[in-house]
Amino acid sequence: MSASSPHIVLLDLYHRGHHLSYIQMLCRYWADTALAGKLTVLVSEPFLENHSKAIDEFRHVDSIQWKTLSASASASGGNIGLKGMIQANSAHKVALQEAVSLNPSHIVCLFWDHAQLAIASLNRVLRANNIEVSGIFFRPDLHHAASGFSSIVRRWRKMVMLKRALRAGQLQKVFCLNPLAVDSINALNKAEKAVFLPDGIDIQPSSVSRYDFRKDHQLEDHQLAMLLFGSLSARKGVFKVLGALDQLTETQRLKLVLIIAGKTGTGEKEAIDQAISASKQSIRIIYEPGYVPDAHMTTLFEGSDVALVAYQKHTGSSGILLRAAAAGIPVIGSDFGLVGHNIRSNKLGMDVDTTSEHALAHAFSKVLDGEMPAFDLAFDALRAADFAALNTPLTFAQTIFSTAHGSD
Repeated sequence: MSASSPHIVLLDLYHRGHHLSYIQMLCRYWADTALAGKLTVLVSEPFLENHSKAIDEFRHVDSIQWKTLSASASASGGNIGLKGMIQANSAHKVALQEAVSLNPSHIVCLFWDHAQLAIASLNRVLRANNIEVSGIFFRPDLHHAASGFSSIVRRWRKMVMLKRALRAGQLQKVFCLNPLAVDSINALNKAEKAVFLPDGIDIQPSSVSRYDFRKDHQLEDHQLAMLLFGSLSARKGVFKVLGALDQLTETQRLKLVLIIAGKTGTGEKEAIDQAISASKQSIRIIYEPGYVPDAHMTTLFEGSDVALVAYQKHTGSSGILLRAAAAGIPVIGSDFGLVGHNIRSNKLGMDVDTTSEHALAHAFSKVLDGEMPAFDLAFDALRAADFAALNTPLTFAQTIFSTAHGSD
């Protein structure tokens, strides 16, 4: 490797949720395109422990190396509020210093939300070492109107922090998963640092056909299979969905089969298991807790009729929308934030107030009573396919490496 060859560090302090898939997409693109230089993936010990099998496919790639962050650079994925942000910033500051010690040409912070102040405070160090930095901004929300005193204070705090981070000279780009937020971010600094990032997702071929899946689970033609997939937690709406089922009539319940699959949130497993067991007394539920392999994810979506995106006031994006669109099935999802915008603008299904059990039950009833015509005006299979085609691992990786590596 020549002295001028790029050395890029992918920095990620977290290991749950999307973090593995994003690193996989970037590493696959790097390996498949044989980009010049070196790629170092700097992650936590839990990441390597939890995903050792998943990253084995990259062990043979000489230009990709894996490094472990120190314990001082650890951070929990649930940091919320001012105290959480301070803790996350402290951890990211240590992590960035460890990344600097690797002598990279560019650092990509895979959760820029928690690294903003750390980047600003280390700008002199980054400049002295000729290191550029960029990052993925998951939860930009300044384009949302603030309501109430606490919301206004929180908005002001975020704006001050964001302005300071954007002034860091070594910050090249902020990759924004929400296209609606790009202009508002750039207006703060009067510079084009924020750019839209397609939310790529690597969809593997299904392990079995839709027919075989439904046959294996004894799903009748007249039954509607509704899928609740992903990280199962109160924040993702699992309790609201189960509560809404209680409001359905007995006739409606006989038409519905609820498929629940995914890992439960930390500290919520017992409560979720109990709630599912209670709901099973009146409705059929297929429950697959724990890790779901990629191929089986595709099977679940292709074998279902409707996907649920019942997030509770979630400002970020959703891989569930992409998987449902790719499988050609409609969603019943949140009307809030980017999820609601994508459902409406791409005609992916029905957007409702998912914080309301009554609103969810009403949406379920419309579908169950009409056997799908409720989606006639809300779902367009061609537009859903176009939405899925625009958000791919290729477009995701190309957008990031066009800045970090200078490649297209």
